[in-house]
Amino acid sequence: MSRLLILLVPALLAVTAASGQIRAPALSDAAYCDELIYLYERYIGSSQFGPRKPVPNPDVEARWAMSRCEAGDPAAGIPVLERKLVDGRMSLPKR
Repeated sequence: MSRLLILLVPALLAVTAASGQIRAPALSDAAYCDELIYLYERYIGSSQFGPRKPVPNPDVEARWAMSRCEAGDPAAGIPVLERKLVDGRMSLPKR
């Protein structure tokens, strides 16, 4: 029994160490853009779900970037939304 245990422990440690190196798949541009929109609306922009009351003059540039993401052009919307979040002192989600 002790010999079996001596053989199994290093094998289990090797498997555990190898499994820790597996990374989660990267977000697609569309999914990343959706996450940026959620963060912007939740913490910076005017949203019925956000902690702030709706702003009478919404940020046109941010709304344009969101519309680009929703239209299937996340490459145009991502830089704008990232800048808006960073300017609002928000951390960007991991890609």
